Amino acid sequence: MPPSSFNLRPHLTVANRIFTDREEHATAFHEALATYDALRREPKILNYFGLGGIGKTALLRKLTEELVQSNFNVMYTHINFENTDHHRLSSALLQMKKDLHKRYKIPFRSFELAYSVFWKKLNPGFLPNAKESAIPFLDEGSLLEKVISELDVVPYFSIVPPLLKKIEDAFTNHPAWSKESKAILTTLEDKSILETEDLLLHYFKEDISRHIHTSQLSHPFVIFFDSYELFYQSSQRHRGRSSTALNWVQHLIKTLPSIIWVVGSRDKMSWKDGPSVSMHQLNELPDDDRVRFLQACGIDCEDSLHDIARMSYGVPYYLDLMVDMYQKSNQSKLLVDPRSTSPLEISKKFLDCLDLNERETLKVLAVPNFWSLDLYVKLMKEYNTGFPVTAYDHLITSSFIIEEEHQGWQIHPLMRKCLVEELKQLSNGYFTRRIHSFMWTYYLEKLEGTAHPHLINDLFKEASFHGAHSEDLDAYVAWMMEYVNRYKSTRDLISISQAITDAIHNLSDSKQLGPLHRLEGDLLFYQGDYLAALEVYDVALHHLLVTPSNILAMLETKSNMAEIYIQMSRYDKASRLLEEIISSDPGNHVDVAHFSSLSLSYIRLGKLKLRYEKDDQAIRLYELALVHCENGISLHPGSAILYANMGLAYEKLGEAYGAEKSLARFEAYVHSLQAYEQAMQHVTDENGYWTMVNYGMVHKRLAEYHQDSELKDAHFTKAIQIYDYVLTKSSTFVECLEKKGHALVDYMIHKIDDFDFQMAEILFRQAVNVFETIEQLSPYRASSRNRHASLYTHFSKGLMKQHNYESALSHLQQSLHLYEQMVAYTPDYIYLNNSLQRTHQMIGDVYDCLGDALQSTSHYQLSTTYDQVNPS
Repeated sequence: MPPSSFNLRPHLTVANRIFTDREEHATAFHEALATYDALRREPKILNYFGLGGIGKTALLRKLTEELVQSNFNVMYTHINFENTDHHRLSSALLQMKKDLHKRYKIPFRSFELAYSVFWKKLNPGFLPNAKESAIPFLDEGSLLEKVISELDVVPYFSIVPPLLKKIEDAFTNHPAWSKESKAILTTLEDKSILETEDLLLHYFKEDISRHIHTSQLSHPFVIFFDSYELFYQSSQRHRGRSSTALNWVQHLIKTLPSIIWVVGSRDKMSWKDGPSVSMHQLNELPDDDRVRFLQACGIDCEDSLHDIARMSYGVPYYLDLMVDMYQKSNQSKLLVDPRSTSPLEISKKFLDCLDLNERETLKVLAVPNFWSLDLYVKLMKEYNTGFPVTAYDHLITSSFIIEEEHQGWQIHPLMRKCLVEELKQLSNGYFTRRIHSFMWTYYLEKLEGTAHPHLINDLFKEASFHGAHSEDLDAYVAWMMEYVNRYKSTRDLISISQAITDAIHNLSDSKQLGPLHRLEGDLLFYQGDYLAALEVYDVALHHLLVTPSNILAMLETKSNMAEIYIQMSRYDKASRLLEEIISSDPGNHVDVAHFSSLSLSYIRLGKLKLRYEKDDQAIRLYELALVHCENGISLHPGSAILYANMGLAYEKLGEAYGAEKSLARFEAYVHSLQAYEQAMQHVTDENGYWTMVNYGMVHKRLAEYHQDSELKDAHFTKAIQIYDYVLTKSSTFVECLEKKGHALVDYMIHKIDDFDFQMAEILFRQAVNVFETIEQLSPYRASSRNRHASLYTHFSKGLMKQHNYESALSHLQQSLHLYEQMVAYTPDYIYLNNSLQRTHQMIGDVYDCLGDALQSTSHYQLSTTYDQVNPS
């Protein structure tokens, strides 16, 4: 949260202000400046490392101050990874872009445009209004800001066409930039959110390099990274991220060799196959420098000088504390146990110098990651430590109180650790949990009162942190699950995933870990990251097994795993899991989750039977699913999910009836529509998007059913409109993307049959866009890959009808290429042979029309090698 707009802190005198001893380290930096070469091919990297409190941050701060105060014509920016937001590539790049543009007016037009696309993909439904800051990544009043702010809400895979049009209109007087912007947008058009974020690194680098080249920059350019070890630890914890995003610091340094990189870390930087690094360890300050600093602080008592110098271990942080201690003890002789060998004792001894009210206040303030003046007042009101609220300026005079821009006040990590440990010892951590609970409630209230995506992500992160340490962990897990399930369609899933991973890292009880791992798996499943989802679901099951009451959660987890196996064409694994669910004993459970889990498992098993052409068995399973839905609804008449499952069962039942039972098929679709309409009357959260997507599927089925061309058009259009609406809210919803892709293909086939080739080509292009997006999000989704490849085969029929045989042949070759890619990911897809047989037959038909009998016969013969019969 932003701090107050005024600075209450007086000037301090601490070790980090009197720069002692580090002449060697400063010299290495000055030499790098003096030998700067903008044409250097290898990056210059200075790594200052050493234990916590040794002065790495102070060193980097001093070096930047020297750049400002001296006559050096140097450009620089600074990132501190203690701010966890900067662990993420997009956040760190945005911060550096803002800083460099503000200081030196460096233009970042490529990065801004790419970030605009990334922002709209990440927040497809967000439109700024008068109560919110417009768009935080663009310079206010710029032409690009006007273009982006006027961009309508669109599904993310369709963002580029309207943006291209607006760019063309806005930049008519800048043809070079218009051309470049079109190239950027074309590159980003079919990229997933993660791929777009990765490319931000490329455009940031391009803008920096262009500025260095065009301005013929001869003076040095420096980027400082502090607390690098925190970034590294975070990158190792988080799943579901691309290698570029995990290692973006290394990627950026490698690709910008003309910059001087100064990195502070606790340990030596260790990169495999990375550029050479100039290592500089920060050791304890020598005795002479300790004494010199203490004298500069006004300590002239000879005994105190040498006692403090000895007992500080030469660590600047502890020197600061001992000076504070000396001053707070009325500058009398400093008393510290000379037998003490632990630096932690110095922190504890300092706290003993404080009066009770001030010490307990600091313990309370050590629990939040940071606090504003507003939060400070609320905490003091809630926890009556006896410290005068108006004495705030006195409180923050200590050397370990740090003011952070845009966040407020923080306690130095080493002192904070000491304070929190002391607080935990009181009543077995009772007060620590109470304060975390207060903070959790505080951030929940803030979260409910804002709509801006950036603020939402910040507040959610803090709420999750405090909730994971609060009194009622069960309530925290329930909130997390409810929040994510409600908002995962409209929130930044990457930030949510990171918050869940961090929460898991902080918990140890399987009772909470099971549901959280399951939630983590659900997010990965939702996004189509199947391999990672299966891995996380396995961990979730391990924890859920510990608590017998989790039987329904285990069944639901197994059901989702079965669906993933179906999508990955691993039918044997899917079938075993579904049979296991159906045959399990749920005990006395009669809640919605029980009926939902069973009915959905019957539906999924029915889908498997239908793929093996066991229609009668599939019909029986769908009927059993309906029985469980009806039984559940009789007990829970307002359940949206049970009505939705009923709609899904009827839709699948109609599919299983097929053309041979035309009337029954139509009646099943009508019952499905009615069930979905009932479901949508009771929808209260994100699950409504699943319901809407499946509701759109029924309209697609009706389009397939009807023979009348106008009715077909109407139902296809309705289905696609439903999918588009959901995608404006949930741009990475793979299930919706695939269903839209299927609808576009079938609609295209209908238009080809009607000889409306112009509309067919429009639908073809849209379908290609959708399926390419799915493959980036979910490469193991077999049905999407198969339909993508068959799309080219179907479109070639239209080209043949127009006697455009060469183009038809080109599209069929692309179809075969896509099938080759499919085999690499999902070789066991059940319809693969049928699809390949049909494609080779079509190629034979094209060569026959071209009069090439040899090629025609070859492909006809090749088509017979693919078994038409599906495996049993």
